[in-house]
Amino acid sequence: MTMDDRLVLNAKIGVLLHDSLVRIRSYTYDPKANEEDHSKEINDLTDILHNLPKYIVGLDEQAIDSHEQLRAALLLHVKRFFPKTKPPELHRYIEILDLEPEAFQTRYRNQSWGLTAVVS
Repeated sequence: MTMDDRLVLNAKIGVLLHDSLVRIRSYTYDPKANEEDHSKEINDLTDILHNLPKYIVGLDEQAIDSHEQLRAALLLHVKRFFPKTKPPELHRYIEILDLEPEAFQTRYRNQSWGLTAVVS
């Protein structure tokens, strides 16, 4: 995995973390307004999220299959909790990971808080 690949993966993880925490917050913000119990989905999603730091690694070789491991965990989550999303690859979590670096940069990084590009 090159440094550019690692930077793009880390940036994608940041977007996934943001989206996931917003979802969890929306489920727990006003429990009275939300009659459906989402505790299993929240628990499953937090199991994935608490492992995100292992995907944001230094320069060692453990990051080589990080994208695949994270994608597999998210795909399983989508199949379990969003069964109406057909195919599951159309869910936002998977789409973020599957974006080509240039498309990801255009969609998320160019307008994000003035951050510099992650793709050279």
